[in-house]
Amino acid sequence: MALPGGRTLTRIKQLSGRSGRRLTLPLLLAVISTPAAAAPPEPQKSPLTLASSEESRTSPSNPGAGTEDEQPVPPQVAATTPPQTDSLPVYTPPRRAAPRVMVGGGSRSVQRGVPRPLALVPAHVALTSAESPSLFWWIKTVPPAGTSVVLTVMNDDAIEPLAELELPPPRQAGIQRVRLGDHGVSLAPGVEYEWSISLGADPASHSDDQIANGYVGEVMACHVSLLRDGVLARPSSRTWQHDASLGANTLTIANGHTIDALRFVVGDFSHVAAVVTTQARQWLETDTKRLVDVTSPDNVLVSGRLANGAVASVHVAAVPWAASGFRMEIYGLEGTLVATSEDSPQLGEMVRLFGARASNTLVPLEVPVSYVHVPAGTPSGDPYNVGQMYCAFAQAIRSGKGTQPDFDVAVGLHRFVDAIKRASDTRAEVGVG
Repeated sequence: MALPGGRTLTRIKQLSGRSGRRLTLPLLLAVISTPAAAAPPEPQKSPLTLASSEESRTSPSNPGAGTEDEQPVPPQVAATTPPQTDSLPVYTPPRRAAPRVMVGGGSRSVQRGVPRPLALVPAHVALTSAESPSLFWWIKTVPPAGTSVVLTVMNDDAIEPLAELELPPPRQAGIQRVRLGDHGVSLAPGVEYEWSISLGADPASHSDDQIANGYVGEVMACHVSLLRDGVLARPSSRTWQHDASLGANTLTIANGHTIDALRFVVGDFSHVAAVVTTQARQWLETDTKRLVDVTSPDNVLVSGRLANGAVASVHVAAVPWAASGFRMEIYGLEGTLVATSEDSPQLGEMVRLFGARASNTLVPLEVPVSYVHVPAGTPSGDPYNVGQMYCAFAQAIRSGKGTQPDFDVAVGLHRFVDAIKRASDTRAEVGVG
């Protein structure tokens, strides 16, 4: 779009999320674009800046300009109205409920107390005429000493990020500002970009990050279920799993993978109550036709509260017939995200992603190319999943930075599974720490 004075206004999109072993859900945050060859406008005259989602809905023609001193609850960016002159355009947001696609992640932190950041963005793809605009984000509390802050800016079609900035941790809670120009980051006109802000205890550990989730807003409730059929029969080579003391069962395997994926997306639990039970008391050995007594659990139900205040429920089970597969649902103040699959998300075909933002209609969402690490032509299913893992491992070797999961993450998950079993045995709510 041409502007007076030879400037251009470019539509850009923005992403909040990180790759890795974490199950990622679609989430696009709005961003940025750039001027033409003419000199960039003065900051105070910029017609467009990032605004919060609430502000973009209530005052679409009034661009926001945040300040670092504000500490609103819920967060907002103070709005200022630029002078309307012949040299400045009037901004009208796109007539659509949400950007084309959004990708978001959640928390998976071994270190407790790392708060979740929130990117301050409108409910649509934002526009800017600044070559190096400012990006705004909000944090409820000051993070612990040693917390890393990483801001990533990507061209949607690029494999490597345009910039990956390690920032000093904020010294006060509230709205934070990052001036891309201070870091030598410039954007090209007419190109769509993505950006994310993440906090973590280890700057080299992406899966310990706390990722801003601008699509659903503040998470209020979530649910995940995995129901797989075939519990009544199996060959004799697998009936050794009938004994719960041997440790290979629905609680430790299927539930472990499933609830682990949920924690990657929405964060850690603080308290849980649970029912761990064996519903099928015998299995038929299909080759010997012998019935085997079973003590291994085949149904795990968990309810609890997350460290961020949201409520969560989990049902993982082996059932006799026509199981429903995998489904994860995330409900927030701004929208809903749903992921489904025929089997566990780490098995079989790709996970299908759906979202609704300020709407009651779920629509399919695509995974941005920045989350695909395997070479083109890699078969879907298990080859794709394993390939993604090896590509992340190779990148860790090349960069000298760590990859996930590590031993501490594994120990944390085992302790969490133990807490679920203890909650079931005692029929009491158990703290998870």
